[in-house]
Parts: sequence; structure tokens; C-alpha cells
Amino acid sequence: MISRRHYLAGTWAAFAGGTLAAVVRPFPDDSASGADPLVEEFAYRGRTVAVTRHGRDPHVRIDGTKDVHLHAHTTGHADGAGPHRGYLTHAMPFAVHASPQDLARAVIDAEEAGSLVV
Repeated sequence: MISRRHYLAGTWAAFAGGTLAAVVRPFPDDSASGADPLVEEFAYRGRTVAVTRHGRDPHVRIDGTKDVHLHAHTTGHADGAGPHRGYLTHAMPFAVHASPQDLARAVIDAEEAGSLVV
């Protein structure tokens, strides 16, 4: 006969396993290869900048080592519904830029001015 202690331990193990399976999932992969598709690569102030897509939001990689995650800023509901207004990043949350390239240039300018560390 199963003891109460074993029953509770088994119940908690099943609950924890189910919770982890439901909550901890990898991000959906938009590309077949698993790598982020390159949108554009350009140089600015002697630095190489690569703009890639990761899901619906772009990423900017500066000099191949510094990653900056951008958000597509919209107006409207919290779920992102609404007209597209531009891009912003956590490092510079109060400045909305028209394109990821403009925001990457602003991040590099702020880093060179000493007001931002990336």
C-alpha cells in the first residue's frame, strides 16, 4: 500500500514536471535553419552593424559581440495590436526611431558619448 508521504511526493513531482513542460518552452523558430536571418549589414563610425530578425522584433549586433534587442513600438493594445510607430530598446526607452538602422546609429552615438554602455 502506498503511504501518504509517497503519494504527496509523487503528486508534487507530477505537478512540477507538468508546470515546467507548460511554462519553459524555447522561443518559436522563424527560420528553417535555426539561425537568425540577416536583414542588413552596414558600417557606422568604424563599427560593423548587423540587423537580424528574431521573431517579430529585430536584433542589432555591433562588432559581432554586442547584442541590442529592439522592440517594434506600436500604439493600441498591450498585445501589440495597433499602427506601427517605430523601434525602441530597453537601453534607450524614451526614444522611438523610424528604423532599426537609425536606432543602431543612436546606440553607437550614445556609447561613444559615454552615456550608454553596451
